[in-house]
Amino acid sequence: MRRTIAVTGFLAPFIISFSALAGENMWLNDHWKIFAEFLYIQREEVGYKNIVDDVNKQDLDPCDCFNLHVLNVKKVLSQFNLEPGVRASIAYQPNAQRSLEGNFLWINPWEGRRVVKANQSLYFPFRNLDYTSDYVNASKAVATYTSRLWGLEFNYWRHWTPRYVNYFSVSGVAGLRYFNFREGFKLQFSNPPDKSDYDVHTDNNMFGVQLGLNLQLNPTNRISWDVTAKVGPMVNHADQRTLLRDQDNTVTLRNFKHQRWNGLTFADVLAVLNFQAKDHFNVHVGYELMYFSNVALAPDQINKKTRPTAGRDVKTGGHPIFHGVFAGIIIGF
Repeated sequence: MRRTIAVTGFLAPFIISFSALAGENMWLNDHWKIFAEFLYIQREEVGYKNIVDDVNKQDLDPCDCFNLHVLNVKKVLSQFNLEPGVRASIAYQPNAQRSLEGNFLWINPWEGRRVVKANQSLYFPFRNLDYTSDYVNASKAVATYTSRLWGLEFNYWRHWTPRYVNYFSVSGVAGLRYFNFREGFKLQFSNPPDKSDYDVHTDNNMFGVQLGLNLQLNPTNRISWDVTAKVGPMVNHADQRTLLRDQDNTVTLRNFKHQRWNGLTFADVLAVLNFQAKDHFNVHVGYELMYFSNVALAPDQINKKTRPTAGRDVKTGGHPIFHGVFAGIIIGF
């Protein structure tokens, strides 16, 4: 009996606080919620591939062929900045145990650009340097890399313990996910008076399902912390388009489009701090990280071989990472 009284006495403050949260938080009575979020996201990760060599650099150390490499893909990616984006969502919650959600994500394209100049000693490292005329003995090379991402998401949430009520809340999520991820990589060599381009584009259409878990901490009826992790398999329709021209872009050496289907996995992790400013108005800030495996990246399609079939496939070995901060509001009614 004494043990029961002691346990009840220990839990009493928590029971009272939970009841207060439920009684005071009008947010729980809102069945519809509209989200508007502003994001700043960085694009990371690309494989190393040298794209511009300088024959004069070998003279510095004839035993070190690495000195030849004056520009690689990673250096171009390093010019990517944090880019703004938006996420718009709508959620319907008929009761405290479940809800439905849909959202749209769009991020402004990333772009990186690097320029290399020399005294007619630059070249692209084709296996056979006689393959082209403008990509050897060049005085300038310009590499431009663009990347863009948008997506859709539809989820069912199961709240095993009600959100914004208990000190700890646990929810599960299951849903559908779609992403469109496109890239372009253009390399221009100048061999005065000529300029010629090596232009590659990739397009990934990714469809899949996801499962996730949400943990929420509610220290007060106004402040809460959320951590959500979602993972899932996807099917990807990837294609690449290559256009390689020479002799001031008057001669076409490669012009083709290829596609393939492949499987991949993705992960999406969010950490959010919420502040319930008013009964039907929430403001929040957070951090998000997204990871994809086995997608087609534009630089990966660049091919240094010179046989007729060179580059006529779609390489899907890319592992891009997107991460950054966001802030937003939620209106309930």
